[in-house]
Amino acid sequence: FIEVLAASPNFEGKLYLIALPQTQLKELSASKLPPEFILGAKSIDSVLEGTFTASIATTILKNAGAKFVLVGSHESRR
Repeated sequence: FIEVLAASPNFEGKLYLIALPQTQLKELSASKLPPEFILGAKSIDSVLEGTFTASIATTILKNAGAKFVLVGSHESRR
């Protein structure tokens, strides 16, 4: 998908935000992406360490390469 988008004639001059699950974020952030792609996460939590169902600490996301997080993108159930 990224290669096809980057080859598009209208690609340059725009930023593309891609929100991924944490499990895919680190792998993609380690690849050579054009600078127009900014990687982020789909969810975050206020916990200082660890992961829980649909909740991930900010330090883990930052270390995985996230530059932004979608807020309010999913529903948490208790």
